[in-house]
Amino acid sequence: MIVGYASWDTSSSSVRVGNSYDIYGGVAFPLAPYLGASLTGAFGSSTLRTNYNADGTSTNTSTTCSIGNDNLDAELFARDPTVGKLGISYAAGRQKSHCNGTFLTTGSDVQDTSGYGIHAEYYFSSVTAAAAYAKTNVGSNSELNSASLSAGWYPMSDLRIDMSASGLDLKNSYMVGLEYRPAFLDESLSLLLSYTSQNLSTQTHTIMVGINYFFEKHVPLITRDRYYR
Repeated sequence: MIVGYASWDTSSSSVRVGNSYDIYGGVAFPLAPYLGASLTGAFGSSTLRTNYNADGTSTNTSTTCSIGNDNLDAELFARDPTVGKLGISYAAGRQKSHCNGTFLTTGSDVQDTSGYGIHAEYYFSSVTAAAAYAKTNVGSNSELNSASLSAGWYPMSDLRIDMSASGLDLKNSYMVGLEYRPAFLDESLSLLLSYTSQNLSTQTHTIMVGINYFFEKHVPLITRDRYYR
């Protein structure tokens, strides 16, 4: 079982356009040899500035908008810790606006999302290669397709360096990050840090920091990722 907290800031053209946080938890459990399932949930909030133009320049107003997020994800997977993992998932979420703004897909201050995904991981030596695809229904009449390729490298058993490239309806983003579990923290806590560049109507940059706490066996990070997550 894992619980964690992550916070991130997003900027565009050196202008801070939003900050967010997530509190999340998850559990994975075996169903049969090589077959397992997991359930994860998250609650978070994003505060977005609405006083900047598409080119990143500020307007004369000072309006912000807060949006609450709730998400639940269930996954069924087959895994051999020496080879890799193949899984399918279903996710549902809700976003609620806490300001005067409404969502374009619903015309109200609440927007529901749902969708499914498939992903695969392959383990070789100290590298994990992964690919994923997801289809998400936003509101009642909008659909988003996303795909990603990623690689995680373990230069040491308790340090993972991640790199990924993903696309959301032809809008690309790139991420580099790391997760480190210091031995002096009793192998229960790990620290997260990442940087993401995303091309939307304008280019945005996001820096995320976080922390995870593990309730399960105290094992190296590479073992936890390939056997227990």
